[in-house]
This record gives sequence, C-alpha cells and structure tokens, in this order.
Amino acid sequence: MLDKIYTSKTNKQLQSALNLYSAVFIVSIVMPIILETISYLLIDKIQYSNIIIFSIIIIWSLSNIKFLKKKLNNKNGKEV
Repeated sequence: MLDKIYTSKTNKQLQSALNLYSAVFIVSIVMPIILETISYLLIDKIQYSNIIIFSIIIIWSLSNIKFLKKKLNNKNGKEV
C-alpha cells in the first residue's frame, strides 16, 4: 500500500517525508507524557484514551519511517 503512494516521488520528496514522519514520531512520544502529567496534576487521574490514540500514531509513523528508509536506500543503490 505504501509503495503505491511513494512510487513517483523523488529522493528529495522521500527525504522530506521521512523527516516529517520522524517529527510526528517524536511528537507522538512526547505529547502523551506531557498531557498525562498535566492530567494527573489537575485531576489526579490518568486518561488512557490519549495514550491509545498516540500509540496508534506511533505505530503508523514507525511503519512509514521503516518503509521510507528502505526506499531511500534502494534508490541510492545501496542494498538493505
């Protein structure tokens, strides 16, 4: 499925997408920590619905990062 999306992209576009998904990955790890800390301080409870949403985003971004790294290595002539 991801192969169809990135078939006609250049190396620069692939690198840009890789940077974007890397940023999404980092933010999806940091944001739940901040949100859960604030939630715990304000209402003394941890809301697990936020963690579930961000874990889905983490899995999605990891799959895209892995695919894009593999695609960039193949386009550059390196074997994976």
